[in-house]
Formats: sequence, structure tokens, C-alpha cells
Amino acid sequence: MCAVFAADMKEQNRLQVYHAIRQTPGQAVTRTEIGRKTGISAPTVLKIFDFFERRGLLVSEGEKNVMDAGRKPSVFRFVPAAALTVGVTYDGHVLEMSLVDLNYQTVKHRRFPLTTDVASMVGETLPRCLPEFTAGAPRILGIGVSLPASVNNAEKRITYQAFPSFRERMSKGSLMPECNALEKRMGVPVLLENDVNCAAIAEYRQLGLGEQDDLIYIMLGGGVGAGLVMDGRLRRGGNFSCGEIGYMVWNADYRGDSRTGYLEDLLYRAPKERYGVDLLRTDVSVPEALVSELADTLAIAIANLSNALDVSRFILGGCVAERLGELLLQEVNARLFRLCVHDAYLIPACCADGCARGAASLLIQQELDKFLSDRGDPEPDA
Repeated sequence: MCAVFAADMKEQNRLQVYHAIRQTPGQAVTRTEIGRKTGISAPTVLKIFDFFERRGLLVSEGEKNVMDAGRKPSVFRFVPAAALTVGVTYDGHVLEMSLVDLNYQTVKHRRFPLTTDVASMVGETLPRCLPEFTAGAPRILGIGVSLPASVNNAEKRITYQAFPSFRERMSKGSLMPECNALEKRMGVPVLLENDVNCAAIAEYRQLGLGEQDDLIYIMLGGGVGAGLVMDGRLRRGGNFSCGEIGYMVWNADYRGDSRTGYLEDLLYRAPKERYGVDLLRTDVSVPEALVSELADTLAIAIANLSNALDVSRFILGGCVAERLGELLLQEVNARLFRLCVHDAYLIPACCADGCARGAASLLIQQELDKFLSDRGDPEPDA
């Protein structure tokens, strides 16, 4: 029992030092500075720094220039590329891959057209493409796969597919055999996650938010969905369908089905019927009157989320959002000012590869404890 407690304490100390280093502006630190920040004893900090150097997480930059007499402290710089994760996103038409470092930044990106079912993508395409894509990486922690579906990662199973256009290639079912084969081929764990959830995590990391922060990411793409990060944690729901805002209803006479929802009909079907505009087509202009109607609808949905969940920060992404641009954002924000109990605002997404980057970021979160421990890659005691 004492040995287990000591091992846990060692790993907790390493995590604490790791986060203290990452959160330091410039990520260049001395042992003394980290000892003061964390309250961890000097001998323990020394051991942890030695361990991090062996892991490739820190590199010495020599002595710090100080005016005081005596021995000058050594400066160490964090190396975010010491370990990388792979993020993959697939929508049935295009496959994207991102290589992401420990600062949650993309260091390599690739995308290409692909028309196949998701099982073949995981079981055949990725084992063929990833060895070349990750060549030269010092260490790969894992592979995160982002899909436009509700996903049970523990069972590696698609539990629900909301978008009719994706159902043929994203049919419900288990991907466990394909994921197991990919894990065996690459020697690292594979994680499956909903694409909007991944995009939400990417924005959360990019904005540098903390454990007490909230964020709701709304994607206007092939459909409408949301990813919720509450108190720094991604919310999935008991049915793995948290964020299916396309089914939000504020008309008691509405009669829907499982294929589309009320909000999705207002945002996508109504423009076709009233204006003859398919928002997914880039060769058709969108009249300002339609943008105003879309802003009305979207603002009501956001206000209901903000008022019910006490969230003020909303991010808008997806191909339709990018197409409608600043005008839609301005129109929605003008309405939120009068619809919300507390201040709420909508800003554009800043991660171009949010779904892939977010999937990789979730892998870092999942595998970091193991990477900083003696498990899997034993090191001398630290």
C-alpha cells in the first residue's frame, strides 16, 4: 500500500510540475521557480527535471543571467514536440490528418478526398497512410478519430447518426475490430469521438481556458450540432448525444422525425423553400434577408442554451458559418444582447483543423498520465 501511495504521489508531482512549466510564459523555467510555484521540495523538483530531460520534455539553455552573487540557476525550456498525437477527421468525402504537439498546436496537416465507409477508413486507409505521415516523430502517444456521429469510445461503436447524407458511410455499429487492428499496426491507443465535441476541445485549448471555464461550440456544416465544455470538461451525455441541438423545438405544433430536427429544418430546409437557397452550395449567393432570418433562429437557440446553462462564451464554426461570415456573427450578437439574461457572445472558430486537432488533444489528455509515469517506458527512479 505504501509503495502504491508513493508511486501515485510521484506521478502527481510530475503532473503538477509539467503543468506549471507549460503555463509559464515563454515556457523557459528554473528549478527554483517551479519549486516556488508548486511548493514541491527542491530534491523532488531536481529528480523530476532529470526525468523530464530523459523524456525529452526539457532542454537546458545554460545559466540564467542574474545580478545576485553566487551560483546562477540553470534555465530549461519546454519541448512540446517531445511527444505528438495524431488527429483524424472523416466526413465521408474528405479525410484530414493533423499531427499535434503537447501545446495542442498542429505541426503537420494533410487532407485528401476519400469516398469509403468508416470501417474501411479506420481498418484500411489509416494503417496505410499513418506510418508515412508520422515518420520522423520522436514519439506518438495515440490516434484520435473524429466522426460526424454519436460515438461510444469505450465500445468503439457509432451509436447514432443524425445526418441522413452520412448514414450509408457512417452506419451504426462496432468499429472494435478495425480499431484493434490499427492499434496493433501503430502500437498506440485509438480513440473515437464526435466531430463537434473534438472541435469544441480544440477551441478550448487554443483559447487557453482553464478548469473553471465553459464554452459551447456550434457547428453549421452538413447539419447543426454543438459541443459543450463545462467546468473544463467535455460533456457527452448518457446516450453520447449531448449537443444534438438540431432537435431543439420551440413550436408545440411541430411534428418531426428522427432524420432531422426542428432547428435544423429552420436553418437548412426553410432557406430552400423560401429563398431557393441551398446553404451547402458555394455557387449560390445568400441574400441579406435570409442571413437576418438565420440570425433570428440561431440567436434564439443560443439564448436558450445561455440562459439554461449559464454559459456566455459561444464559438461558431463549420463551412456554412465560414460562408456567411462576419454578417451572421454581427446579426446574432445584436440579438443576444436583448435575449440573454447575462452577457453572451458569439465569436468565430479559430482552428482551421479543429475536428482533427481536437481529437488529438483528447488523446494527449488521455495518455499524459502514462507518458509522465514509469509505466510503459520504464526509467530509473525519479
